[in-house]
Amino acid sequence: KDKLIHYSTEDTEIIIRDIKSYDVDVTYENDSPILSAFIKDNNIIIQSKTSLSSLKTYKPFLKSIENWRVPTQNGDVFNKIVQTGVGTMLVFSKSGNLYCINSSTGRIININKLDAYEYYSFHKDKSEKNIVFYGGEFLIGLDPHNGNTLWKIRELDVTWPQNRIQFVDN
Repeated sequence: KDKLIHYSTEDTEIIIRDIKSYDVDVTYENDSPILSAFIKDNNIIIQSKTSLSSLKTYKPFLKSIENWRVPTQNGDVFNKIVQTGVGTMLVFSKSGNLYCINSSTGRIININKLDAYEYYSFHKDKSEKNIVFYGGEFLIGLDPHNGNTLWKIRELDVTWPQNRIQFVDN
């Protein structure tokens, strides 16, 4: 709580500061440059080209701040992370794999082999329990608990899908 995450996309170091005093609470050296970071359930989730990691927001005595780390497989790259309202994250990779990862433990629950799409978007409602993926002219309903495909519908000619796909009355 009340933390500031400081990192550069060209460096491997992340600094966690107290937002009120600006004192450095923790520094952490990642395995590769950090692409993005966000806070989920009082932990910091770090996305890099080679892994996805969860860090504590404080330095425990004689212990690591790292909760868990999920390396990419076979040189793949994690492109997009979608938080869900059920304690998981859906992570879409460059190869087209959709990883469903437990936010608390880092355990890979499932890998859904979607196709690799150059242009794609995710859409979710306020509860973050209804999630739709759009790519390659297909709308795909996703189960937030395991990342499985619930349904798949071909939808041609959707321009600017990030602005034209939304949930109504959810």
